Amino acid sequence: MSLYSFGLEPLSCHAWNKDRTQIAVSPNSNDVHIYQKKGKEWTKIHELTEHSGRITGIDWAPESNRIVTCAADRNAYVWTLKDGVWKPTLVLVRINRAATCVKWSPLENKFALGSGAKLISVCYFEKENDWWLSKHIKKPINSTVLSLDWHPNNVLLAAGSADLHCRVTQLTTGHLPLLSVLYVSETEIVAAGHDCCPYQFSYKGPGSLEFVKKVDIPKQSSKGNMSAMQHFRNLDKKATTEEEETGLGSLHQNSITQLCILEGPKAKVEKFSSVGLDGAMVVWDFKRSNRSQASDPGRREGRRSLGIGMETGEGADGPGGPGLCCASFNQDSTSLAVGTKTGYRLFSVTSVDKLDCIHESTETPDVYIVERLFSSSLVVVVSQSMPRRMNVYHFKKGTEICNYSYSNNILAVRLNRQRLVVCLEESIYIHNIKDMKLLKTLLNTPSNPSGLCALSINHSNSFLAYPGSDTIGEIIVYDANNLSTVTMIPAHDSPLAAITFSASGTKLASASERGTVIRVFSIPEGLRLFEFRRGMKRYVNISSLSFSPDAQFLCASSNTETVHIFKLEQHSPSGEEEAPSWSAYVGKMFTAASSYLPAQVSGMMSQDRAFATVRLQMAGYSEDGGAKKGEVIPEHEFAAGPVCLDDETEFPPVRIR
Repeated sequence: MSLYSFGLEPLSCHAWNKDRTQIAVSPNSNDVHIYQKKGKEWTKIHELTEHSGRITGIDWAPESNRIVTCAADRNAYVWTLKDGVWKPTLVLVRINRAATCVKWSPLENKFALGSGAKLISVCYFEKENDWWLSKHIKKPINSTVLSLDWHPNNVLLAAGSADLHCRVTQLTTGHLPLLSVLYVSETEIVAAGHDCCPYQFSYKGPGSLEFVKKVDIPKQSSKGNMSAMQHFRNLDKKATTEEEETGLGSLHQNSITQLCILEGPKAKVEKFSSVGLDGAMVVWDFKRSNRSQASDPGRREGRRSLGIGMETGEGADGPGGPGLCCASFNQDSTSLAVGTKTGYRLFSVTSVDKLDCIHESTETPDVYIVERLFSSSLVVVVSQSMPRRMNVYHFKKGTEICNYSYSNNILAVRLNRQRLVVCLEESIYIHNIKDMKLLKTLLNTPSNPSGLCALSINHSNSFLAYPGSDTIGEIIVYDANNLSTVTMIPAHDSPLAAITFSASGTKLASASERGTVIRVFSIPEGLRLFEFRRGMKRYVNISSLSFSPDAQFLCASSNTETVHIFKLEQHSPSGEEEAPSWSAYVGKMFTAASSYLPAQVSGMMSQDRAFATVRLQMAGYSEDGGAKKGEVIPEHEFAAGPVCLDDETEFPPVRIR
């Protein structure tokens, strides 16, 4: 993907020449600018100025090298390049309303023009009089023509228009309105609009259009010293002198107005381009995007694939069942809820050898959140097809209790016997579990794109924890029963990656994005009780934390394919004499030696580390996407002093076989 900016003005439409070395764009005015690519830069080489109204459509004929433009001035011009100059020829379109769109036919001997006059003008060149005339198609069009496209046979013409009706429909895409659509294959389309990024959809049959993915990558921001040039540039563009993070996470920073094929035929598009109101043009490599997705079958937007096999022991997308989208235990770990592409299932965890299915529903597809309240009949479901809507069911009766719609996509749902918490990216909603009434809305919370939050399962200590900052590891502890803030804990220097409560709600564990240090705090006081070092390797992604039921142990999993278990053990008071032992003697020696070391090193040595020797069975994805069983090699016995738990010579990694 590549991003090019042509200034601050919005771009309303664009068209490419035959070899894709030149592009014609309209900066939302009555002019057309033609740019030529020289190296990595785009240089303006021509400016077409003949219209008196805002240009609404441009199309560039690849073989004859002619450009046709239409505008709100109710005129159209055909531009021909002669002696390095584009010369216009007026077209007699005979309309009394603004033109809206224009399209050359495949043979380039005519073009179609749509307008607000409730008709289509099919224009052709008359050699005898040396001008462009038009014939009108009026029936059965009842309103403004909004889009046009020709069939490859040069005869059939497709048109889309408004029909003077107002409809109230249920929005099932979960996206803002789409302004432009493009076929990229016989069964796939790409659409874009006010969400500022393209979306890919797949046609699965009559009445079935499935959302596939967002064709975009998060925009990476870099921070550094602001130059004088950047200082004045921000003052001119944003009316501020500070380098604030106010941009969107997408490449386009405003609505996309048009999509256009760049490379490949309509049946197999390889690249396409988009222009938007941010004055930018983006080239999208659709072929590379599909290839990267095929090479990583476990990757999906906003979800993680789970490699477990239900009863048959087969993979998530294998013959044993539909692809898995999510999995979660209930609050007391007696039930497992699994969301799939066809619905969701509830399993009773009565044995480690077998999962007994107690309920299965296929009414809601693409379930990416499913939560059951303890062992009750209440289950909360959120579907990818409607990511802003939460449905609450009584699964034994097969009835819907209620449903709520929110202003943005639902990222997480947490339950206990008193409260139901719904987490969005920048807001949190707290409901009463008994009648599902909305009790409190926490608006303008720090950006939380991963939906990180934790709710104590103990309804007596119904505390809610969520990030208090998106730049440092602050934790806000909120009393969900009394609807008031309890405390703010400065837990880490970098943003949070994982938080969890103990079963009683009196302890809170947290880890940051660096992933080296895990801290445990008392609740509601917010005092630090324990500090553990997961290993010496920096910037490890800790994906989850979990207390044992008695809160004596804490488990952490990370992207290094390791699981660390820590014992929450209070050290004996300093005044008491410890029993003589070899480990006690070594501990005293390290304590004495640490006083001569730098503060950072002695602090690392004082942090506790994982102690257990563990043998686990886990499932992982092989290179071809199939599920394989692996075995975690047992760690050595606890060693006093600093130990690198990521050292492959001392602690071998997972062996996949």
